[in-house]
Amino acid sequence: MLDQKPQNPPRESARMKRRKPSAPHIQKPAAKLVLRDDLRDAEGLPRACIAMPGQRLPRAFGSLGAALAALRAMEAK
Repeated sequence: MLDQKPQNPPRESARMKRRKPSAPHIQKPAAKLVLRDDLRDAEGLPRACIAMPGQRLPRAFGSLGAALAALRAMEAK
């Protein structure tokens, strides 16, 4: 037991020492799916719209499915 050498902890590589800390991830404002009560379809139901950040008016769609498909397509880009 006295013959054993103490083990040193693993040292950090030079690359790890030089690495700068990464910047925090900043999330961009995302498009939102909203139901507009002031925009009604032929049946009197509220229309599904996509509100884009920075744009004054939302983009209206004929159905909720069409709005969701457009939102998915925008997020995929």
